[in-house]
Amino acid sequence: MLWALMAVGVFAIFAIWPKRAQRGVKGKKDVPRPLRGSWVVREDQGRRLWEAELKERELDPGSLVPLGTGYVLPESEMQHVKIVGTSGSGKSMVIKHILAAVEQRPSQRAVIVDPDGGYTRLFFNPERGDVIFNPFDARASGWDLAADV
Repeated sequence: MLWALMAVGVFAIFAIWPKRAQRGVKGKKDVPRPLRGSWVVREDQGRRLWEAELKERELDPGSLVPLGTGYVLPESEMQHVKIVGTSGSGKSMVIKHILAAVEQRPSQRAVIVDPDGGYTRLFFNPERGDVIFNPFDARASGWDLAADV
């Protein structure tokens, strides 16, 4: 008798658990609920997730930093971001969109490492108080490495 009860219990666990995992995210139809880890969704599902998240939090997309087809949420802006791709995949364009969004915020600052000067040409504005630390650039501020050692 005990074995029969255990068998029914085990069967119920294996029959019900997958259905619970397939139920989806509350309020977000057609998006599977991940058990753990990253969410991998189609582009249309991702767009619906973003729209629902922005509506739920009452956030204006214009005030957020764009990242690909989504946005960086305010609490994640100070975290690290790694942008990886092959040549011509759009990494520089993503960075330009991020910098353009940061530039629209008067209270925000950014430190940009720009070996070839491409971002400096686009975003450097001395009237705003931007500073260049490059001993080979005539616009660089007076900085003495020996004084900092």
